[in-house]
Amino acid sequence: MNNVIKIAAMAVLIIGGCKKEKTVIVKEPVTIKEPVTVKEDGVPTADFTTGKSDYKGGETLVLKNSSLKAASVRWTLPDGTTAKTDSVSWVTDTAGYEQTFQFKLEAISQNGTKSDYIVKNVKVNPTTGNVTFYSYTSSPGIPATVTGTLSIDGKLYGEVTLPRVENTANAPTGCNQAGYPTLSLAIGYHSFDFKFVSNSGGNISTNSGSVYVSSNACSVEAIYTYYFN
Repeated sequence: MNNVIKIAAMAVLIIGGCKKEKTVIVKEPVTIKEPVTVKEDGVPTADFTTGKSDYKGGETLVLKNSSLKAASVRWTLPDGTTAKTDSVSWVTDTAGYEQTFQFKLEAISQNGTKSDYIVKNVKVNPTTGNVTFYSYTSSPGIPATVTGTLSIDGKLYGEVTLPRVENTANAPTGCNQAGYPTLSLAIGYHSFDFKFVSNSGGNISTNSGSVYVSSNACSVEAIYTYYFN
């Protein structure tokens, strides 16, 4: 009987020792990454300044880039050449006529896929010089001045008063002298007509001639007038 009990007890121990162990799997925490944002390359806006609004022939044009969102620029100059600098200059010709020069600026984005351009025409005024007029007369005793209407190249300039000079040694030696009208004209030859009262009866006479104006220089021109009582 005791042997039977012992066998039964051993069986219970064997069965109890055969229980399966549970396996616990520990997972690492999952990190959720933020989506990557790709910055879009901005579209540039092309523009440039021309330095000043009033140029004369013989001066140098200075143009500067003022584009927005541009990583690089490309200029196209009036002669077709190109430049990639931030500013450019252009020497104009000395001329007695108006000139116009065309400039193009292209603004390019960082990755080179986007661009914008602008074209501007820069006007250049004629190169000028000065001329002073006076009245020459060989008749003594006439009024010290003569007033009349002056036309240049067929266009009315206006009414001017000319001091009369009987001896060329007393003529003005330069421009902007007190009492002598000084005009600023484009360089080159210009015709003139001066209409004035030539006698006490009110008759109108005209004296015509031409004058050459040099660049940034002064010319002195005599207009012959007379007066009869």
